Amino acid sequence: MLKYRLLYWASLFVCKIVYGVIAPGLQKLFHFLYQPKSLTTNECVVYSIVQNWKEYTDFGFEANNPCCFLLKYNRVELVEYCQSVDVWLYHVDIEYFYFVKMPIGMEISNIEKHPFQATSLHDHAIELIKVQHGVVHDYLKTIGGDHDGTNLTILYSTGRCGSTITAAMLYKTGQAVVYAEHGVLYAFLFLHRDNKIPLTSSVTHDIAADMLRLMSPDVTKTYVIKAKPYPLPISVLKAALPGIREVFLYRNLRSNAQSWKNIAFPARSK
Repeated sequence: MLKYRLLYWASLFVCKIVYGVIAPGLQKLFHFLYQPKSLTTNECVVYSIVQNWKEYTDFGFEANNPCCFLLKYNRVELVEYCQSVDVWLYHVDIEYFYFVKMPIGMEISNIEKHPFQATSLHDHAIELIKVQHGVVHDYLKTIGGDHDGTNLTILYSTGRCGSTITAAMLYKTGQAVVYAEHGVLYAFLFLHRDNKIPLTSSVTHDIAADMLRLMSPDVTKTYVIKAKPYPLPISVLKAALPGIREVFLYRNLRSNAQSWKNIAFPARSK
């Protein structure tokens, strides 16, 4: 058993090096060959996705980053394109919101088929749409999407505590749009780490507010975000949209620890 574990970690290390060398070079080549024209204040760039890949990390695969796509410039569209059918918010960084377009009929909103939406969005994306924060902010105002979050609930959990089945039950009621393990909150978490921006800054609050409004655009509907079990800046999200509601799901500590152990060491749990 030990030799297989050693082989696994050695392979993971090699794959990480290979990806780190090849991916940046290919991205620079494509971006150099296919630079978009100058944009007006209500336009976005739409890239065709030539290749989907996943970066190897210490925890397995990472698919919550635009750099995990090999992209080719395709065209410029009006920002309304981001509200098309089968277009989903995917990622956020210090300058842009990123959306992905899925094949028609994928039903990403069906969390029985797609319980981990970040992975499904990556694996099946056919286009990546990049929009500046200011363009998104102005667009939300024009469509009346700048609400205070009263139609949005965020479900926090420790992991291995029944959050997935809870989200599935909420989805089955047909009374809520449910996001399951969506990666954009995780991306937001690292904005301050990667860009040295304080979480309490006005820039961070504006990005958080627009991000959550993009995920809950229709004030007549109820939205639930089942977050990944990461330490999200709850106070920042609440300050950005005071109307959002929060649900905290937890489990008996002993049972929770045992469940994590079974995942980490499946052979020992039998």
